[in-house]
Amino acid sequence: MPKDKKVTEYIEWTTIPYRTIRFWVVVVLLCLIGTGIFLINKYGLPVGGGTEDDPPETLEKRGAKFMSTDGDVRVRKMNSIEWVPADKNVTLYPGDLIKTSSNSSCQVVFFDGTVYEVKPSSLVSILESYENPSTMSRSVNVELATGSLDLSTSQKNVPDSKTTVETPNTVTDVAEQSRLSTTFDEKLHDTGIKVSQGRAQVTDKGSRQSVVASANEEVQVKDGGLKKISLPPAPTLLAPRTNETFATSEPKRQSIRLEWSAANPRYSYRVSISTHAKFYQKIFEQVVENRNHIVISGLDWGLYYWRVVAIDENNIEGYPSTANMFALRRGKVNPSESIRLELKEIIVMGNILEVIGKTDPDNFLTINNRVVILSKDGSFKHFTEPFAGARVATLNIVIKDYSGAVRQIVKKIPLD
Repeated sequence: MPKDKKVTEYIEWTTIPYRTIRFWVVVVLLCLIGTGIFLINKYGLPVGGGTEDDPPETLEKRGAKFMSTDGDVRVRKMNSIEWVPADKNVTLYPGDLIKTSSNSSCQVVFFDGTVYEVKPSSLVSILESYENPSTMSRSVNVELATGSLDLSTSQKNVPDSKTTVETPNTVTDVAEQSRLSTTFDEKLHDTGIKVSQGRAQVTDKGSRQSVVASANEEVQVKDGGLKKISLPPAPTLLAPRTNETFATSEPKRQSIRLEWSAANPRYSYRVSISTHAKFYQKIFEQVVENRNHIVISGLDWGLYYWRVVAIDENNIEGYPSTANMFALRRGKVNPSESIRLELKEIIVMGNILEVIGKTDPDNFLTINNRVVILSKDGSFKHFTEPFAGARVATLNIVIKDYSGAVRQIVKKIPLD
């Protein structure tokens, strides 16, 4: 019998070094972490993340938009090292930075209705902007690294929602329907918080001490200590009324009486006039004592803004008044009905309205006493200030042409 053939089986083995496996594991983990950071930055997801069931429109509401930009305002996105000019079409998310140069400012509105106005020479970082999908609580937080900003909050959708502004040495929790200003001096490392409406709790990051400030109060944080002081109330401007026009052939000989309400006979008042709504450059400023008016002259034709700040007997300055605008115009004034205005759309965004329309490009337009920036063809998109606690928003639209003629339109818009 033939002998059985021996069958030999060979199995090939490939040896992979341990260091190679470890390398690829690290690469995969870094890719996953990078993807997660990208999604959080893009969609503003809360800690704990969202789900695939989150509708796109809900994620979009977690961003912030520029309401207005004035001058050189720049943005740096979290995933970029380049500063680019601010654009109203850009959506801002946590990790993004906003920088203003001198004589520049911007307004940013968040999905919860909070409005931050970044003042000149400031640097702001967006820290939080999200909504918890299970509790519906909203969290908006920015950090002021240097400079100053104003903010106003709307009514909370749920009690747990919060609005916060930080500086390198403070955290301020702002109550609903409140207004305040925050400043931070990078050289002195000092923070100042002035409350004009509502309430805010200021906490020192170092000592963890807190103090609550209400309307017309200021909290100063310096050298590791908190100090609260009372502020004189902002005056009410009486004359000239906002948008009032003086038609004259000799403007520099035209006398104009500026008058305001006096809260206390011991107060002084700083009166300022500017050709810019933000008062970047003042053409007139004077401190008035023991009276509530001043008569000025020597102005040329043009548009002017004026405001008044009260100063108490301890030389403490309060919040400036709301600015009024008046005009000196040449010759005869046109009939008001000749001024063109097209209101194309009014969009309700919570308690804020976006007004879209068109007028002649050389007209001057204000909505609720705020200047509207016109494009070269006269078109505009304008966000209003929040209508805190109101069910119906009132739009007071005033258009002024080159001759000084004024057309006024009042509209009531339901917010429900």
